Amino acid sequence: MVVILLSTYNGERYLPLQLDSLLQQDYPDWRCIVRDDGSTDKTPKILEEYSRQWPDRFFIDGAIPGNIGWKKSYARLVSLALKYDFEFVFFCDQDDVWFPNKISFMVEYARANQVDLAFSDMQVIDGYGRIKGGSFFRLTDVDPISLNWRNVLAHNPIPGMSMMVSRRAIEKLAPIPDDVAHDWWLLAGAYLFFKVGAIEERLCQYRLHGENVCGARPIVRSLLYYSTHITKARSLIRHSILIMARLRERVGKELEVEKKDMIDKIIERKGIARKFWVLYYGVLPQNYVRKIGYLLLV
Repeated sequence: MVVILLSTYNGERYLPLQLDSLLQQDYPDWRCIVRDDGSTDKTPKILEEYSRQWPDRFFIDGAIPGNIGWKKSYARLVSLALKYDFEFVFFCDQDDVWFPNKISFMVEYARANQVDLAFSDMQVIDGYGRIKGGSFFRLTDVDPISLNWRNVLAHNPIPGMSMMVSRRAIEKLAPIPDDVAHDWWLLAGAYLFFKVGAIEERLCQYRLHGENVCGARPIVRSLLYYSTHITKARSLIRHSILIMARLRERVGKELEVEKKDMIDKIIERKGIARKFWVLYYGVLPQNYVRKIGYLLLV
């Protein structure tokens, strides 16, 4: 069985399309655990209706009602998933659309290649469902094959809804700290401890609009983003340092000596000293524009 985790918040506009795409999966053995994060629109009613019609597919977690934020919400869902006898966990966003073979393709790929985390390419669409980019990887200038643990400690280029994670990896990395992004945490942890696989097929549609929490930025606009959104850019960089700090707290004793020493130096230094060690160890995003932005602001 695979478990799909979905946290919703005021998602009435697109949520039915996403839930319908789950019901159209050609992989038969799945269960979706949903937690609503205090929506004020019709999202709770939509979830209740789907749960009523397909009780063997959709389970609503209502143990902690209200708005706790998407980070805590997904952290809770991951811990809740461990109560199920699953082989893999998938993450689902309320506004995207899965192609019918997404689960089956990724499960088959993971089994054949013995990976503990796999992620796929996506087709980018706008708020009206119009195709805006043939490839998420190309649009965001991500080279999935050469992506490595140093890159993902500095920058998370892979949205959670494109990931699939094995039970073994979840058990090692859960519970997820509730102050970090679940997808960044799992991606970084998987690259540090497990085998990761990149699937270049597009297995879902990633909706890019003004309301989603995270959005793709074409590379031609990355430099402008760093120059005009300094506060947000600094926040993302601080989050990369936080990810490293939480990894050191949780699994520091299990890290290889070189990796632990590197993380120690980056966390404990500031200013020019931190920039030196970031550059020395190559803990930088893949793209050259992002490398420069990270190095300047870290």
